[in-house]
Amino acid sequence: MRLIIVKKTFIAINKQNTSIFFLIALYSCQIFGFNYLIATHTLKKIPSPKIIVLAGHSVTGKGTFGKFLPEVSNLYIHVDLGEMVRREIREKTKIGKEIQPIYESGQYLDGTLDKIVWDKLICKKLEDTLGQNKTPIIDGFLRSKLCFDLLHKFITDQKINNNSLLIQLIANEQVCTKRILTRRVCTNTKCSKIYNTLLPEYELLQNSKNSKNLTDVHDKTINKLCLCGAELSNRSNNTKKFAQERRKHFDKEIEPLLAFAKNWYKYAKINTKINIYSLNII
Repeated sequence: MRLIIVKKTFIAINKQNTSIFFLIALYSCQIFGFNYLIATHTLKKIPSPKIIVLAGHSVTGKGTFGKFLPEVSNLYIHVDLGEMVRREIREKTKIGKEIQPIYESGQYLDGTLDKIVWDKLICKKLEDTLGQNKTPIIDGFLRSKLCFDLLHKFITDQKINNNSLLIQLIANEQVCTKRILTRRVCTNTKCSKIYNTLLPEYELLQNSKNSKNLTDVHDKTINKLCLCGAELSNRSNNTKKFAQERRKHFDKEIEPLLAFAKNWYKYAKINTKINIYSLNII
């Protein structure tokens, strides 16, 4: 069994049947210098969801969450729109060339491109994943009403509404802004790994032998090399203004859609104010 710890919530993944248990009222205590975590009762159990949809403001941990579940069980597939788009750009496909200017500006795709991305990338990936009897974890697609409508129609047509899980990750504006400003990305387009200077992974990277000092032009912090050897940089749109604009867009456009979705899918909300990390349980 492996656990994700998120403030006062944790999720247990049963490897045998991929059931997901959501538990609340998690308390921490210290006995003889050792920290213990105690969960008092179960909130809900969802056996083997057919589809998991991740929603939330920017930098609430959707990517981290989406990567974690496939590490626990090979019955989960992370359908990461951001990575799919970056791959199209790297390979200089027709879709990639259309998307690149918008992606690099940090703006959302328009309706026409959203439909193309759905038809050519997302829908095909979902069909392939479900065809393998695996659970897709959709990350980064709920950006507009059109995106929601396309996804909702797909789930309805598949007749899996009652066995689909919507997970909303939340964190307050101050936390999200801080995460945006401390996010770093690998400049190697074949890698594009994302780091955050607040996380332990970045601290380990700073102490690695292959690192060197680089002055970041945005906030004068010292950056290091990615594990692939390329330099890390701060995206030009990793600003407080950008964070505020994304948050306003989500609150206005996406939050009302989630209120509707709660009536159709299994639903869970997780506060990620404290960073997600994993704990192995024997």
